[in-house]
Amino acid sequence: MGAGAGAAPAPGVTARRPPRYARQGVGGASSSPALTHPPPPFSLSQSPARDRAARRALAAAADAERPTSLLAIAARAAAAAFSRWTPAELAALPPDVADALAGALLARGAATGPALRALATGGDQPLARLHAVGAPGVDDGWLDALVPGRLMEVSLDGASLVSDAGLACLVRHGGTLRSLSAARLRVSDRGVAATLARLPALSSLALDGCDVGPVTIAACARLAGLTRLSLHACWSADGVARLAALDRLVDLDLGWARATDDAAAEAIAASATGLVRVSVAGSRVGDAGAAALARLPRLASLNLSGCGRVGSAGIQAVAASAVGLTSLDASRTRAADAALACLAALPRLASINAAFTAAGDCAATAWGGSATLKRVDLDATDVTDAGIAALARAPRLTRVAITDCDRVTDAGLIALAAAPRLADLDAAFTRAGDAGVAAIASCASLTRLVLDSGDVTDVGVAALAAGGSRLGRRPAHPPPLACLDLGACRVTDAGAACLARLTTLTCIVLASGGISDAGLAALSRLPRLARLAVPHSRRVGDAGVARLAASAPGLTSLDLAGTDVTSAGVGALTSLSALRHLVTRGAPARPASVAALVEELPRLTDAKA
Repeated sequence: MGAGAGAAPAPGVTARRPPRYARQGVGGASSSPALTHPPPPFSLSQSPARDRAARRALAAAADAERPTSLLAIAARAAAAAFSRWTPAELAALPPDVADALAGALLARGAATGPALRALATGGDQPLARLHAVGAPGVDDGWLDALVPGRLMEVSLDGASLVSDAGLACLVRHGGTLRSLSAARLRVSDRGVAATLARLPALSSLALDGCDVGPVTIAACARLAGLTRLSLHACWSADGVARLAALDRLVDLDLGWARATDDAAAEAIAASATGLVRVSVAGSRVGDAGAAALARLPRLASLNLSGCGRVGSAGIQAVAASAVGLTSLDASRTRAADAALACLAALPRLASINAAFTAAGDCAATAWGGSATLKRVDLDATDVTDAGIAALARAPRLTRVAITDCDRVTDAGLIALAAAPRLADLDAAFTRAGDAGVAAIASCASLTRLVLDSGDVTDVGVAALAAGGSRLGRRPAHPPPLACLDLGACRVTDAGAACLARLTTLTCIVLASGGISDAGLAALSRLPRLARLAVPHSRRVGDAGVARLAASAPGLTSLDLAGTDVTSAGVGALTSLSALRHLVTRGAPARPASVAALVEELPRLTDAKA
């Protein structure tokens, strides 16, 4: 559960919150099989202070998302001493080292024109890959410094200072540039089209969120070698039917490109027969377009989420024709329960998202007979305990999401406990209580559990911890329970003491306000704790936070919104060198103390006071 500031819920009352799609918890992860997209850009400006913040954010993101390697460590060290490098030394760098060094310079905000020019022109193997996603100071002059060179791959997502002129600099690499990601740039339709016309070797292009229209679409259609194209959230992208000329496309994302309709889908499906992954989420595609896409012979992933014109006929066409489909997002479509049940006939289907649809027991029962189904999302549907019991019979089921299914009770969770491979369960805002938690505790493969119900108390938590303590006697190498979101469950210090026995936990959310410094002290003993959220806990204060900081040095995310932590408690967090995210809204701590902590901790890039 995402933990923000606000008043604590009344005793015994389960606080309502938006469904999972509108939140990302401390340990939350979306289950949607849709094609993924880059996160929103950092907010860059001409302010040096904001540029420093963006640099820190980029460095932290790099630390978090890329595996540590000897090459990365060496690149960071080289970037720190870049001014001492001579042109001859730069020319001698192997290509992979030069690419890594450029990335490290970007993370430090030190990728100046001369530095990049030295790298881009060095040796017989000049710079080949440049990832400048959200990097501070990336502008037209910065891109001009890359010339000459032999770039093959460029990522500029969120570089808000880049205009048409900067993008045009890339044409000097037109003979070698294979991949360009230019999401959310402030460029024009004609400017992008002019650049694309001089990049004939492109095989991968992403223009997500750019204000491009028919002129750019026409230019894209002339890139005969294009295999991947993403125009996600390109609202003005008229004329997408022209993309039918791209007969080599494998991956196409037209999600929220509102001009996409049945005619465009039919034209593309008739020509681009090699498509494997397609997203038309939030578009005007209806049953006819869905049926046309379903006939693509190699189709493996289809995203129809938010296509309000897709109903039962479209879903039945998918079930009848898309025999190679492994992932389908049909959330927020108008298909009936019986039509969604037909999807059980697909022989390779592994993932279904039917959230916010008319899905119910009919569909769940049919899917329970699938030998391939692994992930099912039924958030905010009318499924009941009977449907969940039938679904639990799917032999390969690993993830189930039933948030806001208020007809699911303890009986549903008891049935799910029999699913032999269940690893991820999101059952927030159901009617399950302690008995259901006690049953699910015996699920041998559970790694993530989200409950958030006022019917769950310390009794259920104790049962969960007891089940966890028995996991050590299972067969070899079982995955541990790593993330536990108990949201508004009525957990007190006694429950927190029980949770301390689940030594594999890395992420905990307790938002009912029932714990104090004593409970926080118990949780601090967890050896792998990295993310902790205890919002609304008015009995958590400076002493508990100080002990937490001393006992859990690996913390990367901490939510103290609405606690009794003061500036002194914030000051005790200086020992948490890995801390990246901190929330203190609604706590007595002064914003100045949080700002001082940000200056003290180089990785702390997301602090909300």
